[in-house]
Amino acid sequence: MGKNLLGNAHMQEMGVHLMGANIKHETKELTPEEITAHNKKMEEEQLLTANRLLELNKGAKDASKMKVAATGYTVIIKPFEKNPYREIKTSASGLILPGDLFADTYKSDDTGEMERAEQFIACGTVISAGPECKYVKPGEDVYYRNSVAPIPFNNMGYYALSEQNIICRVIEKDKE
Repeated sequence: MGKNLLGNAHMQEMGVHLMGANIKHETKELTPEEITAHNKKMEEEQLLTANRLLELNKGAKDASKMKVAATGYTVIIKPFEKNPYREIKTSASGLILPGDLFADTYKSDDTGEMERAEQFIACGTVISAGPECKYVKPGEDVYYRNSVAPIPFNNMGYYALSEQNIICRVIEKDKE
């Protein structure tokens, strides 16, 4: 097996130290004139950016009097920030029990860090269901796979998905 050329041991053998106390930082004291010039330049750039955004916004329709309506088998959902149906369980001594508390994250075997899962189940409210949808209707809470597409409508936080990606509806026990 060959020598690991990327590890810390090899870097130390070569006399290369990229981290820790061996990093030298060069700093220069700025004059008040340089600070003023820098601040003025930053303010001009912010104004230019704001003007560009206002220019892009010209001709935009007033979305406050409109709503989105799904078509075909599409469902428009508004995800919950946190699952309202997930109860956090604690032990008698007050310790939080793991369960599925972080269902959209997992501990990577490779890095040992918590990472966001590419596939996970989320919960949200149906905003609109297309005319071909048979199983869900607006106002229902559902669990769905995260294969969603964002709807850039008035910064509402809506997502579109196929009815096939809805796993289940949340309904009262005595209703079907």
